[in-house]
Amino acid sequence: MRSLATLISFLTLGCFISLAQTGQQQKAQNKDADKKQALAAAAASKKDKARNEKKEEPKKEKEDDQKPGINAETFAGLKFRLIGP
Repeated sequence: MRSLATLISFLTLGCFISLAQTGQQQKAQNKDADKKQALAAAAASKKDKARNEKKEEPKKEKEDDQKPGINAETFAGLKFRLIGP
């Protein structure tokens, strides 16, 4: 009876460990996808800025006076990391 309970405990523990590992793999894949999206968004915003600067030369002075907003390029260099349990 004791050996059956031990076997069930080990199987249950093994299932939880494999689920945790799968979750970590998915998080890693999501991080990679987020990085790619951020880089793509930053590249797209650079292209848009370049197009806008070419089209509107006088407006450039007004853009310099304004504070830059938060966009994908702002966060492109940041990495996600685990900070808790």
